[in-house]
Amino acid sequence: MHQFSDVELQGALRRLCEDAIRLYAEGSGSPAPERVIQVHCALELIKLGFVVTIEPTGKQCQHWFGLREQSALRIDLVICDPSEDGNADKAKPRALVEFKMNPWNLDVDPERVARLVKETGVTFGYCLGCWCDPRPAAAQSAIDYVAKRHQGAEAQSLKIPLGNREHLYAAVIGVPIKVTGEKQSPAPVGEQPQTG
Repeated sequence: MHQFSDVELQGALRRLCEDAIRLYAEGSGSPAPERVIQVHCALELIKLGFVVTIEPTGKQCQHWFGLREQSALRIDLVICDPSEDGNADKAKPRALVEFKMNPWNLDVDPERVARLVKETGVTFGYCLGCWCDPRPAAAQSAIDYVAKRHQGAEAQSLKIPLGNREHLYAAVIGVPIKVTGEKQSPAPVGEQPQTG
């Protein structure tokens, strides 16, 4: 597995969101729902060698990260680096990722994700805003809105042909989460509760 830096992993997440939006929109003619983007990103990251959990339960996170409250962690993806021996139970949590299908609702998430990053000791947090709209100016409007409020936001816009000369205009906006203060070291995911 290629050793991704945090910045490379963030770039890969943005590209995977873009891929998911294109695949869904071109196939259905409508904007991609959040769940489709989450699952697409998770599957592609697993193919790259990461261990990924989609929307882990409070009980799982309480156990993995030693948090006091079961409901303390509500996040869309937990991305773990694989262990040296390939045992998924020994994978080390690396990133917490939150998706929003409306970038105008991103304002509350960076603070919440920053708190979770600090409490869990993972390497970084990342919020992704994914916006789709038939109006040409809507994607740039979403990008501009987030850029004014969050330093370091990375974005790309896309124009997706839907047939019959119609297009969907989309934006993928990534907001890296900065955390101040000392982090704890994350525990491996080993001893995670078995779910079925």
